[in-house]
Formats: sequence, structure tokens, C-alpha cells
Amino acid sequence: MGSILAGKHRKKSKLSETIESSLYIMIPILIITLFVIVLFLFPSSKKQNDKLDTNKKTNSNYISDNIALKNKTNDKIMKTEQVPSIYSYMQSDNIKAIHTLSAMDTIYSCDINSPYLSITFDDCPSGEMEKILDLLDEYDMKCTFFVIGEYVKNSDGWVKEMINRGHTVGNHSYDHPSFKRISDNKILEQINDTDDLIKKETDEKVSLIRPPYGSTTDEVTKMLNQQGYSLIMWNIDSLDWKLSAKSAYKRASKADKGDIVLFHTGKANLHELKLYLQKIKTKD
Repeated sequence: MGSILAGKHRKKSKLSETIESSLYIMIPILIITLFVIVLFLFPSSKKQNDKLDTNKKTNSNYISDNIALKNKTNDKIMKTEQVPSIYSYMQSDNIKAIHTLSAMDTIYSCDINSPYLSITFDDCPSGEMEKILDLLDEYDMKCTFFVIGEYVKNSDGWVKEMINRGHTVGNHSYDHPSFKRISDNKILEQINDTDDLIKKETDEKVSLIRPPYGSTTDEVTKMLNQQGYSLIMWNIDSLDWKLSAKSAYKRASKADKGDIVLFHTGKANLHELKLYLQKIKTKD
């Protein structure tokens, strides 16, 4: 009996030794594996953070990217080859659209010494157009409306009304596709179809374009410049399409001379727009 128990004890000892040996091997392997996983995860997190930071910069009014563009366009503000103005003069008694721009590369803003800024509206005509135009008249503000062809086609003469009230009209494509996702021929079709509708209604040729989503490439910009168009972007985005009206107009209130401010007529809040116009009217 004693020998049998001893045999069992020896078997257990061998089993324990086997387990211990395995653990000595497995523990370092597990540690190394965990270390590799950590190394793998941290760069991914950093990459994600970098992506978030990039998105934040993209949504921060393009200010950092715009410094070079301001310097680039500064000497091209007053050229003899003139296209419709995008700037409205800010002073307490009168606001006139008197600055002109020549056809050039994509414009986000300009360095100017006079108190000029540009109020622009996209996706027009939409929303409460009559009330928006009446408010602009009340504060003697001249703006730029970038119109969409299919909206123009179904509107009741609002594009002509914009021009009759002293505003500038620009082309915002026919049905708002990204210019990065369609061919050059399709881009020109979008622009020409909208131009034809504007000309039919107003008998005027448009020289300003704002690509949908602000989406363009160097090649597209060059092609449109060669067609005689100026591409007008923005450097102050109200984000009125996703923020509350109060927050959107607060963002827009940061605009200073030379800035181009982006709104959408379909998202306009008349009360906040009135307060905004009052504020910039009295700016120094």
C-alpha cells in the first residue's frame, strides 16, 4: 500500500513539474504578447487623435491654411479685368459693394486695409427669401448669393430679385454634387446648366463659382479659371446647418475685414440674422 501511494505521489510531482515548466514558458510569452498589443494600440490611438485634430482644424474656419492664401491674393484685389464684387463696405451710414476681383485661384479671403467683409449665402434661393432680402435692405447690406440650378428652375424670380436689389449672384452647381467625384465634363455641365438658367432669368453672365461643399482640386480650379470663373470659398463658416441659430451667428460675428462669411438661406434665423446685421453694421 505504501509503495502505491508513493507512486501516486511521484506522478503528481511530475505533473506539477510539467505545469510549472509550462508556466515558465507561457508567462514570458504572454508578457511579450501584451507588450506587442500595447505597442500596436498606442500608435492607432495617436493616429485617431491626429485625425480628430485634423477635423477640428478643418472646421476652424480654415484660418491657419488661409494665411498663405491671403498673402497670395492680396495684390490681385484691384485688377482691370473685373468680375462682380463679393465685398460689402461696413460703415454706419452706408454699405456699398465696390471691390472687384479678377479671375484667379481659389479665394478664401483677402488682405485689405479698408473695413470690408463679404456676407455670402449658399443653396439659394431657399428659405424665407423675401424676408431675408427685406432685412438686408433694412441694413443696406449687399451680399453674394450662390444659387443652385434646380432651385433657380423652380423659383419664382428670386434670382432676378436679388440682382434688382443690388446683390451679386454666383453659381453653386445644378444639384450640389462634389466636384471631386464627377468628371470635368459633368462639372462643366453642372455649371453651364445653372448659368443658362440664371441668364434666362436675369440676362446676366455669372463669373463667380462656389463649389458644393467647398470641394475642388487644383486641376478643377485651373479648368474653371480658364473658363473665366473665380472660385469663392470662405474662411468664416457659421455652421448654421448643424448649430443652433444663436451659436451659428456667434461664430459669424468673429468676422473681420477681408473675411468671407458663409451662411445658408434655407437655415437663416431671421431674429438672429437681424442681430448679426446690427452688430456688423456698427463695427469700426
